[in-house]
Amino acid sequence: AGVTLRQRRIEAELCDEKQGTQALGGGSASGGKFIGDTSHGQWLKFSGLNLTSISRITARTASAGQGGAIEFHSDKPDGPLLAKMEVPVTGGWETWQELTAPVAKPDHPKADVYLVFVNPGKGGLMNVDWVQFEP
Repeated sequence: AGVTLRQRRIEAELCDEKQGTQALGGGSASGGKFIGDTSHGQWLKFSGLNLTSISRITARTASAGQGGAIEFHSDKPDGPLLAKMEVPVTGGWETWQELTAPVAKPDHPKADVYLVFVNPGKGGLMNVDWVQFEP
């Protein structure tokens, strides 16, 4: 069994699994790519994150579409809610802003974390460049 260490800041396109979203190229994205083409109910999964001492999550987002929210769930897309952040329309698909939300105490110190895109009945919600898990 191996141990995988991750930075606190994780490029969104480096998620372990994704459902319905696309990794897209962008000159202003920190890793040269970002996650886009998001619709309601689609998600990203980051496996086995150490949530010990995590008190907030920051995400770099942009929206020229519908905007909406990102919900952070542990264990599965509809698992316990860890955090939620509202993502407003920024006026451009690469007009980035950093949003921060407090984190509820997780049930387990290590968990899979799902970022679920929320805006019922809508598509073209937002782009995500990176997510950071902060003490």
